[in-house]
Amino acid sequence: MRGAHLDTRAWAAGDRPRGASPVGVLLLGCLTAIIFACTRDDGPTAEPAPVDPRSGGMTTVFDGSEHAYGFSARNLSHHDLVRVAEGAEVFEDVGCTSCHVRDGRAPAPPEDGGPVPANLVVATADGSVAPGSWRIRWTPGPSRRLDGRRVSLRRPVLDGGDTREPVAVRVAPPVFGLALLEALPEPSGPRFGLRATVSSVEEQTRTALRTHFDLAPADLGDAAWRDLVFYSRALAVPAARRTDEEIVRRGRAVFDLIGCSSCHLPDHVTRSDAADPFAASQRIHPYTDLRLHDMGEGLAHVSVDGTAGERTWRTPPLWGLGLAQVVEPGVGFLHDGRARTIEEAILWHGGEAEAAARLYVELDESDRRALLAFLESL
Repeated sequence: MRGAHLDTRAWAAGDRPRGASPVGVLLLGCLTAIIFACTRDDGPTAEPAPVDPRSGGMTTVFDGSEHAYGFSARNLSHHDLVRVAEGAEVFEDVGCTSCHVRDGRAPAPPEDGGPVPANLVVATADGSVAPGSWRIRWTPGPSRRLDGRRVSLRRPVLDGGDTREPVAVRVAPPVFGLALLEALPEPSGPRFGLRATVSSVEEQTRTALRTHFDLAPADLGDAAWRDLVFYSRALAVPAARRTDEEIVRRGRAVFDLIGCSSCHLPDHVTRSDAADPFAASQRIHPYTDLRLHDMGEGLAHVSVDGTAGERTWRTPPLWGLGLAQVVEPGVGFLHDGRARTIEEAILWHGGEAEAAARLYVELDESDRRALLAFLESL
């Protein structure tokens, strides 16, 4: 099957049957790949699928610069724009920008290892900060040969600390689009945090204040606290780019076909009764189901003696993905920043996503480049 073309004309974006389970979708993707691997021809491998540039509905901002994550939602009232400006000052004064660089991710752990930087957190599976002083070092991970080149992965190893519990480095995720995610009707339980441990933006902000700064809302004062929470809710989602290019649209179809969209759900509509009027009834494309999934032992929490622990993580939204290293060139991908490229992040997928990662490896070069072009366009 290596080097097989996947004819995505069989199933374009958005055609997944209603009610289809993620497992069923993934199995269908695998079966389709096998069928077309056995009946390949040298013709076109994919019929382009449409990509909506307005990832955040009417909140979307069309900016591809290093400031792309830091704009207010485009459909805010004048009153709300003033609140965002006031909240931005609180966000900076408290120190949130040390982890959320330009409202995005924190830089990855240092390439040469050493003490874990203050803008990263070593945490146990329940999100508690692991006590003690921690050092990080890199060890070789699995490697793959793709298109005549070798992709060598790396894994972080943590030493020191004052706990024997399995732990993991956690890199702060971007801040934009949070009111939209809060306004989705599903899932019914917690949806924020790298392991979906809190249910609202306000709760997440309160937890971050306590965990990173040992502060409570009362320490800021009522007005400043409310402005900080609103700022965290009201940042615009950056638009998808290059959406009229055939390679991007073809990559979107490949994304569906190999099963990525079974967890990275593309299309959602927010509730009409959303807490924030600007987030109500918006058709958005975050590419997430906001649920926990088993991602395999390779992405598990690990204790200092090497014992693997919890291996479930929330499906991260992919909107804005292609701008991550534009906003901050030093960032990595996945929960701990280990992946230096989007391709490395894909290859680390295991557990429930192992079949999709395997299909990625089995794609021919043109389909793989199309998929990466699509992901980089988000």
